Order: sequence, then structure tokens, then C-alpha cells
Amino acid sequence: MFGYFFSTFAMLNDIQTRYHLIHNLIFMIHTMKTIKLLILLLSFAAGVASLTSCSDDGPEPTPIAEAPVFAMDENFEITARCANAYKAYVNGIETILPYTITQTYKQQTIVVSGYGYGVNLQNSDTVEQTFVVPALEDKHEYVDLGLPSGTLWATCNIGASAPEEYGDYFAWGEIEPKDNYDWNTYKWYNYDHRHYTKYHKDYAYYDDSGNYHSVPADGNTVLDPEDDAAYVNWSLFWRMPTSEQQRELVEQCTWKWTTRNGVFGQLVTGPNGNAIFLPAAGRRMADALDNEGTGGFYLSRTKDTADFDASFLYMNSGGVSCNSSWLRYYGGSVRAVRMPEENHDYVDLGLPSGTLWATCNIGASAPEEYGDYFAWGETESKETYTWENYKWCQGSFDTMTKYCTDSGYGSNGFTDGKTELDPEDDAAYVNWGPSWRMPTHEQQRELVEQCTWIGHTLVGVKGQLVTGPNGNTIFLPASRSSVQESPWDTGTWGSWAFYWSRTLRTNQSDNASDLLYPAYPANATWDHYNDRYIGEAVRAVRVSQN
Repeated sequence: MFGYFFSTFAMLNDIQTRYHLIHNLIFMIHTMKTIKLLILLLSFAAGVASLTSCSDDGPEPTPIAEAPVFAMDENFEITARCANAYKAYVNGIETILPYTITQTYKQQTIVVSGYGYGVNLQNSDTVEQTFVVPALEDKHEYVDLGLPSGTLWATCNIGASAPEEYGDYFAWGEIEPKDNYDWNTYKWYNYDHRHYTKYHKDYAYYDDSGNYHSVPADGNTVLDPEDDAAYVNWSLFWRMPTSEQQRELVEQCTWKWTTRNGVFGQLVTGPNGNAIFLPAAGRRMADALDNEGTGGFYLSRTKDTADFDASFLYMNSGGVSCNSSWLRYYGGSVRAVRMPEENHDYVDLGLPSGTLWATCNIGASAPEEYGDYFAWGETESKETYTWENYKWCQGSFDTMTKYCTDSGYGSNGFTDGKTELDPEDDAAYVNWGPSWRMPTHEQQRELVEQCTWIGHTLVGVKGQLVTGPNGNTIFLPASRSSVQESPWDTGTWGSWAFYWSRTLRTNQSDNASDLLYPAYPANATWDHYNDRYIGEAVRAVRVSQN
């Protein structure tokens, strides 16, 4: 380009023309520099843009929804505060809020969880809050009749507010009254195949396809707490009476047919002169009330020897009889008995769960005493501890008749799915009263993980001094266990300790969870299991009315 200009310039003689040519050349050079500068700037901008695009994750991130904040007021109504839409779950069940919890005679732990969501919003993290609904105050009255057993009888029927009121009627093993009492409405009976589904012996049946089924006995002859109308409708301090408690009431008291506020019934006077009144409330059959004003049918929690019958107390103007049998689907009255309460010391260790631990073992009167030994699920101590005399099997580890989750350990393939001791099989509950239970596996775990353990000797007895987060302590003597013909296993007595929990080992039903530790050094473990027939000590935990 520049060669062209120079050759043209040499050919021109006119000075003015040469001047214009030089001016154009200078302009072109200036323009080219400008273009180069512009190209350079454009290239720089493109580079910056390229760098920016390399570090960008994409479009603007989607905003995150606000998580709900849950609250419960004094009326136990659960609400949520949230700027966007949300999902709420009460004890794992999706629930539309507000939602009111019904207060009962049992303390309830309510876990509310949920998350926020919305259009063009990411779901928030799931949040969870726990609320406690306290138990209703147990204001049900009872009377000490001076009975040898110490049984305390309620002054009113379940569902009544005065002694002469009939109250509610219950089929045996059901916890709510209903309109019709018959086999086809009975909870524990399969009407189509004519067999019982709970509280039964061995039985067999054919299903709709003609297939034959053999079902082993479930071993239950006394109502579980969840099927006990007194326990469920009142509180853990109350149970339906056993047939033996009803027998004692009949044999130890005087009975007089009389009226109270115009209602016929029996006045029952105990050895100490105190009395209760049992109205002649009759019974429910189908949708009718039978024998009203002339007879009373009072359920026990004991099944009769025949599967279709339950034991009950019957009274009329002519007298009273106990251990009578009647069909389980009939609707009868329930006069509850109150569980006896014993005073035992306990310590608040400052644990996160709030669990209160007893200061002594069951059967002991001082912290250093070993106390009694119990096979798991038994409530009395004994001389020897073997599979042959264990209550819940038929002589061997693979013949369990209660608390079995694996058919390989059950008698004739028996399972019941139970993983925690029922109150009537809990040594703490039975021996100390309803405010006490054997600890769970998790409560023992918390005791190990949240406390410090130091080998210690108290009044000459080796054991562990367990100090809680708040500085309070309990002493656990190294009481070992009882097996075979050596009740106290003296070879390691004072060196090791085994303390039962109330929790079954779910993957091996002949074992239950216990707490194990040596006297010295301190290395307690909660993750230990032992054969259920073995006798071990029990350190109880105190519970509220839940």
C-alpha cells in the first residue's frame, strides 16, 4: 500500500497535488492506528467476557424457600409461621395445621417436622420441633378395703363420674365402647375364617383360596396394657383387675344387695370397714342392654382357658361369683384397680432426656447392696436360672413364647413382634409401682455416654461411681449375674456387673440388652446382650404418668 503512494508521489510535479497526497497518507495512517486500537479494545473486552463466562455457574440460583416455624399454645394447638407454602408432619403423619392435640391421662411427646416450598423456590431444609403434652391430672378416686394383697379399688366404673353410674361397656380386650357387640365387630376375631387374632391357643384355618394355615399360640392369657380399658382410658396407675384380684374381693369382703340414689347394686365392704358400690349395670349384647338393674358383669383382664371366653365377676340380688366365663365379644363394665405406689429415692443426673435414676437396685435398701436378680421378663428372683425354668420359653433358647421377632427362636415358629417388656413383666413396675420401669437400651446408652464412670468402693463393695453432667452421682455395685446352680456366680462376684434393660435384642430373640461393666477400670458398655434366662440386677428409672 505504501509503495503505491511513494511511486505516485514521484510522478507528480504539482506541489499542491503532492500536498493533498501526503495529507491523505497521514489520515490513512491515523485511521489504521485507530482501527488497530479498536480491535485491541474489542479483543480485550472479549477476553474479559470469556473469563467471566468461565467462572459463572450459570443463571442466577433459585431462591430457597423459608422453613416453617412451629409453635404449640396452652390449648395444645400446633400452628406454623411461614412466608411461603409448607408441608407439616405430626409424629410422621402429614397434617394440615392448625391441629390440636387431645390431652389424655398419658404424657405425649409430639414431634412436628416440615419444610417450606413454593413456585420458583427451592425446598428448604426439613426442620423439626418437639413438644410435650402433659398428662391430665389423675383425679380418679380409690378405696383401700384392707385386703391382704393391698389392692386399691376405684370408686367408679370406667366412663362414670359417680359410684352409681353405669359407665361405659367394653368387649374384652377393646378400649372403646361401641354400638354393637358381636363376633363380627370384635377386634380380636377374624369372623370370615372363624379364628382369633390375639390371645389364643394353637389353631388352624383355611383362607379364601383354600390354603391351610397353622398358627401357633401367642402365649397371652392376660391383657396387654394397650388392650386394657383402664390403662388406656385412665392412666398407667390403673389396670383392669386380674381374676385373682376379683376372687379376693369376693372372698375377703361382705356383699349386700342395696340401692344408691335409686340404682340397684352391691355394697362391698372390706375387712377394714371401707366400702365400694358396684351398680347392676347389665351387659351389652349386639345393640341391646341386657340385665340392667338386675345384674352386673365386671370384666377382669384374664382370659379363660377357652379362647372364646374371658373371666369376669357376676353379681345380682342373690349373691356374687367370680372367675365366671363369658364370651369375649360381650360388652361388660370395668371397675379398675390402682397399682400400688412405693417411695424410692432417685437422682437427677442432668441427662439430656431428663431420665431420673434410682439410687438403689430393685430388692436393695442401700446403694451398695446388690439387691435381687431377675431373668429378663420375670418379676421375682429364684434359686437357679436356666432355660428349663425360664418363664417365656418351653425349655430351650429356640422355643420362645413371648417377646420374639424371629420365628427361628419361637415355639413352633411363634412371633409377636414385641421388643420391650410389658409392664406386668417389668421387675421395676411390678415390684416398685407404676412410677418405675426398667431402663430402655437407649437410656442405658445415655447413662454411659453422658456420664463419667470411675471405679469406686462404697462400704467395702466394688462398683462404679457414675457422675452426671450436673455433678450428681449414683453408685452401681458390681453385682455380676446369676446362672445355673450358682445363684451369685461367686467366681466373678464384685468384679463385673450386668444390669438388665427392658429392650429385646431384635435380631436374636433369645437375648436382651443389658449394661456391662467391670469394677475396675471404668469402661462400661451399653452395647451388650445376654441370654434372657440369666439373672441380672435391675437399676430402675422413674417415669412420669405417661
